[in-house]
Amino acid sequence: MIDLMESIFHTHHPTWEDCQQLLRTLFNTEERRRIIQGARQWLEEVAPGGVLDAATWATEAAPDARPDWDFNTEAGSGAIRQYQDALLGGLRAGSRKPTNMSKTADVTKNGEKTPGDFYERLCEAFRVNTPLDSEAPENQRMINTAFVSQAAPDIRRKLQKLEGFAGMNITQLLEVANKVNRNSEVVAKQEADKRMREKGFKNSPTLFGEALASDLATFPREEYRCTLLQYVDDLLLAYATETKCQTTTWALLSHLAKMGYRVSWKKAQLCRKQVQYLGFVISKGQWALSTEWKKVITSLPRPTNRRALCEFLGAAGFCRIWIPGFSAIAQPLFKALAGQEKAPIIWTEDQENAFQQLKSSLGQTPALGLPDAERPFHLFVHERDKTPLELLAQTVGPWLRPTAYLSKKLDPVAAGWSPCLRTLAATVILIKEADKLTLGHRLIVKVPHSVATLMNRQGPRWLSNAQLTQYQGLLLENPRISLETVCTLNPATFLPTEDGDPEQDCIEVINEVYATRPDLRDSPHPNPDLTLYTDGGSFLRDGKRHAGYAVTTTDEVLEAGALPVGWSAQRAELWALIRALTLSEGRKVNTYTDSRYAFATVHIHGAIYKERGLLTAERKTTKNKQEILKLRQAIWLPQQVAVIHCRGRQRGNEPSAVGNRLADTMAKSAVMGSRGHWHYHHIPPARGTQKNSDGKDQKEPPGCYKGGSNDLTLLGPQITAEYHKLTHLGKIALEGLLAKNYISRLSALCKSIRERCLTCAKNNPKSGPSPIPGIQRSGAVPFEDLKVDFTNMTSCRGIKYLLVLVCTYSRLSQELKDDMDRVADSLATLQSQLNSLAAVALQNRRALDLLTAEKGGTCLFLGEECCYLVNQ
Repeated sequence: MIDLMESIFHTHHPTWEDCQQLLRTLFNTEERRRIIQGARQWLEEVAPGGVLDAATWATEAAPDARPDWDFNTEAGSGAIRQYQDALLGGLRAGSRKPTNMSKTADVTKNGEKTPGDFYERLCEAFRVNTPLDSEAPENQRMINTAFVSQAAPDIRRKLQKLEGFAGMNITQLLEVANKVNRNSEVVAKQEADKRMREKGFKNSPTLFGEALASDLATFPREEYRCTLLQYVDDLLLAYATETKCQTTTWALLSHLAKMGYRVSWKKAQLCRKQVQYLGFVISKGQWALSTEWKKVITSLPRPTNRRALCEFLGAAGFCRIWIPGFSAIAQPLFKALAGQEKAPIIWTEDQENAFQQLKSSLGQTPALGLPDAERPFHLFVHERDKTPLELLAQTVGPWLRPTAYLSKKLDPVAAGWSPCLRTLAATVILIKEADKLTLGHRLIVKVPHSVATLMNRQGPRWLSNAQLTQYQGLLLENPRISLETVCTLNPATFLPTEDGDPEQDCIEVINEVYATRPDLRDSPHPNPDLTLYTDGGSFLRDGKRHAGYAVTTTDEVLEAGALPVGWSAQRAELWALIRALTLSEGRKVNTYTDSRYAFATVHIHGAIYKERGLLTAERKTTKNKQEILKLRQAIWLPQQVAVIHCRGRQRGNEPSAVGNRLADTMAKSAVMGSRGHWHYHHIPPARGTQKNSDGKDQKEPPGCYKGGSNDLTLLGPQITAEYHKLTHLGKIALEGLLAKNYISRLSALCKSIRERCLTCAKNNPKSGPSPIPGIQRSGAVPFEDLKVDFTNMTSCRGIKYLLVLVCTYSRLSQELKDDMDRVADSLATLQSQLNSLAAVALQNRRALDLLTAEKGGTCLFLGEECCYLVNQ
């Protein structure tokens, strides 16, 4: 009911009479009294500091009779809003809390460090779930009984031995409970130390790691200026040069030897491009399973009992992120674990196939990319056979590089849901699994279903309140997680199935990114000197292929022009990139291109061309050979360079989107033959004719204005129309593209041109909100918006209906006529009042003349020459 009233207040803004009508309809007399009383108490609590009598002020703010508030003024509207807030406060104060003793019974001492923390949580449960006041003396016996019965077993046994514990002070009970709790902690610590000592010091990683950390604290790191990291018994030493790294490593090993550790120089891996760590082979940007680890697992014999099967699944599960669909493959083996530990296993054909498939997958594991915290993670989710499948990847240029293959079985409840809801549950489960690798960084989740819509519409029917809250908090309210519906093929659907032994088409892994320059980057440099955007294009016209290119910033065209006839779009893209690198010679530059061909030529194919020359796999000469050679030379001109791939034809106001749109537009314009640096200025459309050298009238070209210096300048509407004709962008994108030019009423102009474009009307679906019923839109120009209606007529010669089309633009002339009529009436009234005022002034003058008649009238009395207004 409170939510309903709050929704009505925020949506309809009711007046004082409307509020009284709502109260009389929804509540009885006693409830209305409690609500008004609670509202006034709420007003007394929030009364301003300058109010002397808060009770009187609250009564005036929530009156019983209709107040004289003028809702058209700021004070009146503020008073009604304050009255509405007071009613909501009275509703909350006057509502009766439901009693749910089961919720208070569920509160037990579990995890709290002290009994005082448990007592505070118990009181909070009583305040939330019951109308009882936990601090009232009459409720103390109930609180004490709940505290004793729901405490930990050792504390409960001690307190129940106290005579009359229900009537005791809570301070006395807490004092006894704290003594028991301290004794329990001491006993638990002693037992834990005893169990740890029984296992032996050398087999305790935790104790060994703590001892090693304390010994490493005495190593003089500041003296050697090095970075030292420790993980249990593994040490990572970072240094700038190889020579100093070897010297510091020797000093570190000597220090550990003096402290009593057994050290080995052979185990140290110094300054290598590839190292082994915890069974992994780590190289630049990727990690893979070591050959030795694969051999150990694949050489294991078929398990004969459940313990041996657990060992195999544990070893294989350690490598599960390299095995696509691990949970689905190993499902028959997990089912075989049911039973006694040493009992023999009934080995079936399904289990044998799963066992062999796991060993085969371990022998063919791909190299995965190392997680990069500077890039967002992409999570592709798919659910098949009640098993969630997932591909976690990160972008490298225009491609995705796999980071991990994750899979996990659904719980029995979620497994019984419909496929769409199983996908929802799979998304939540796999996001939690992916968090172990992403470490809280941005995650873009791509699913084949609209998860947000599915959860909002079907969630309350299938999910409990706790599940729905968890799902909404993780998927919808999490700022670092973005949900996207997969519109193309989902890479997660290519993971293998359990049916048969199909050929594995694994996602190709980029083991190493080869570039034409060692310091070349595919991500932006911080604080660059230049940020350039390149684009090239071509099209056929009159049987000939025309091409053009452009190099721009976000708001300026640096270079643009047409290219020789016959150039392809890929060749134009390469030339645009060459010109951008040439213009940024000696500078730190970020260059954006939407061409995959140009990006791959710079970042990937460069090393291939170095090794085998400019030849294809069929030993034929590569296309665009000269441009590739020039590009390999131009890449060395900037001081620092980053070539970044961006998606073409983006919307929005991000710098990459704005710059790419400008480069694309200028490249298309350059194809037509125009070159150079273009500026457009808007001049008011006051055009006329001028005389040429022959003395004849000369008109300006359409859409242009000739100034005093005889320079032609394009006008705003024509610029906007030409830009839209070239790109067919929407209103917002077109307005952003022309924002650097001063064009009057640009927003309305872009909207009008977009709506009147025949091509857009034929190809674009109808979008935007539906028109409000009862409100007729008026056109900005004649016949832009028509109102269609019909009327019945007497049938004549087979014609019965009259179709009427009314141009809404004609309303403007009628409204102007009405306004002019009102202005004329006002002027007539004003003239009448002025005539009356003149008559009164004339009567006053005559009265003065009459009074001064003996002296010759007012004018003679004042010494002026004037007519004499008194009759003879």
